Amino acid sequence: DTVMHWNGPTKPKASGCFVLTPSGCPRQGFDAKDWTRDSWGEQNRKAAESQSQCLSQRKKDYDSWCGASDTQMVWNAPPKPPAAPTSRGCYVFTPTGCPKQGFSATTWTRDSWGEQNRNALRSKSQCLSQRKTDYDGWCGSTDTVMHW
Repeated sequence: DTVMHWNGPTKPKASGCFVLTPSGCPRQGFDAKDWTRDSWGEQNRKAAESQSQCLSQRKKDYDSWCGASDTQMVWNAPPKPPAAPTSRGCYVFTPTGCPKQGFSATTWTRDSWGEQNRNALRSKSQCLSQRKTDYDGWCGSTDTVMHW
């Protein structure tokens, strides 16, 4: 008997939404022959947090945009936040990292800058709302989690 194996690109293990365009993207100057993070979909369509956004909606978007029908998507769930810190303060957790910066809070990390410069130590709303907005914009992500 003959056994066939296909050695295509290895699926990513990192959390987030990823795209592969086996036949290319004829209508655009885009080609994802290897698994490529769908950064735009993660930032603008919540594809990092939502499995259906990544696997269904973003596939439709790519097929239409590219003029192809064989787009493949992979979604890996973001990690759950670790146990909440017990010390008083403003903390940040970045489940999918911080793509635009050389920063990653893969465990609860004290937001010392926000506490010193944005009143995040004394104001719950500054920590939970404003600092999340700040981190999401600075990181180029939408899944930052804050704890106060």
